[in-house]
Amino acid sequence: MNNFYGNASWEAANSDDEFRTIYMSRLAETGRPVQEYIPVRSGGQFFYDMIYCTRQTKGGSPYIQVLEDMKEKIEQLTGEDVERILRFMRGEQTSLDLFDQGDDQQTGLGDFMD
Repeated sequence: MNNFYGNASWEAANSDDEFRTIYMSRLAETGRPVQEYIPVRSGGQFFYDMIYCTRQTKGGSPYIQVLEDMKEKIEQLTGEDVERILRFMRGEQTSLDLFDQGDDQQTGLGDFMD
């Protein structure tokens, strides 16, 4: 755990939230203080926190606004969806069908972003 956190700060954590807070503070020390996290269900009792960190920019880190705009859709992802994304990124899968088009009649990326 010291290797993961970079020190023994994790030993003070008593909950999932505290572990995440300590980890994110360690990430901020690397020059990425602008942060957002989104829980992703893996099925059952388990979940993942997708943590996005970026540096502060003169424009106000516009990437965070994009993430905040997409947060609701991302929160609908499951662990299985994350596995599909990883397979796609490794070139093992040729398409991503993460969102059921029947839900909102999305026909392309532009529709998804609206």
